[in-house]
Amino acid sequence: MSIGTKTKCLICGHTFPNKSKFRPKEYCSDNCKDLSKFLHAFERNLYKVDFNEDYSNKLKSQLFLIANQIKCISKKAKK
Repeated sequence: MSIGTKTKCLICGHTFPNKSKFRPKEYCSDNCKDLSKFLHAFERNLYKVDFNEDYSNKLKSQLFLIANQIKCISKKAKK
C-alpha cells in the first residue's frame, strides 16, 4: 500500500486516506480504534467466565439487544 491511497476502516467500513509512511492505519477514528480494543478485550474475557445456562442466555439476550441498536448513519446525516 503506497502513501496517499485509501483504506477501509476495520470497524465501520468507511474509507479514509492512508497518510502513514510506515504501518498503515487500520481505523478511521479514535472511536473505531477504541471500539476495536474493547471488543477484543471483551472476547478475551468472555472465554474466562464459566456461565451457567440461565446467565448465559441472559447475556446472549443483552448482546442481541445491543447489536440491534447499531445503526448505519450516513456522513451526510452527521453534518
